Amino acid sequence: MIEEFVLSNKQKGVKIITDKEIIYSMDYYEEINIKPDCINRISIKDVELCYFNISEKCKGLIAITPNTIEIISLRYFMDKKESEIKINENTIYNNCIELLNNFKLNYKKEQNP
Repeated sequence: MIEEFVLSNKQKGVKIITDKEIIYSMDYYEEINIKPDCINRISIKDVELCYFNISEKCKGLIAITPNTIEIISLRYFMDKKESEIKINENTIYNNCIELLNNFKLNYKKEQNP
């Protein structure tokens, strides 16, 4: 089952409910100057789409072109048992953003010790 939602900042997302988990996919756009390790990727001409781990629960999708690297989406994965705790989409989005900010800081520290 798929449900659409709109966050308080007017960005859109979808909630995908499977037998085992719930996936929140949320619009997010940010140009970044780092290239995280891909866990899955697909290339279409000169654009590469790449999933990367922000944390165990939160993943990012980046678009890599010859000139830019942009985060275009955030995904949050939750198992069915977790979903019994009522958490709204804005809280999930904010948690992913906080995890992303920590990821970027740690990535830069690792690259420039």
